[in-house]
Amino acid sequence: MSAGNSVDADYERFLRTAANNLYELLDANPDLTTVVVRNGTIDEAITARMLGLLDGFTVTLSMFVQRGLSDGILDPDLDADSVAHILTGYAIGGLLRGVRGDVTASERERYVDTAITMVRKFAVSPTVTSA
Repeated sequence: MSAGNSVDADYERFLRTAANNLYELLDANPDLTTVVVRNGTIDEAITARMLGLLDGFTVTLSMFVQRGLSDGILDPDLDADSVAHILTGYAIGGLLRGVRGDVTASERERYVDTAITMVRKFAVSPTVTSA
């Protein structure tokens, strides 16, 4: 992997796959997802399961960000756990939009593209050398 002002292809593929999987979950189980989101704060067992899923997603993202830091792809001043929580929040926002059922395929693609652009902003800037 090379450092630079871009996100490694593996990172982009991971982000796109994760986002597409979330949207596919919505498409395949709209009633289940709506019940979980709407009733998640009413029933303690559902709340615990939702928080557990979110924690697992955040841990996975944190390891992914940590790898980017170790590989020199992402800015070393970043806190992996904080970035993972930020990206988890972004994913929740997309999930909630999807639950409403009014998100077109092009809006989904734009949402994912924006997430990838945000992650690119975390990339290490190329060193500017003077001639």
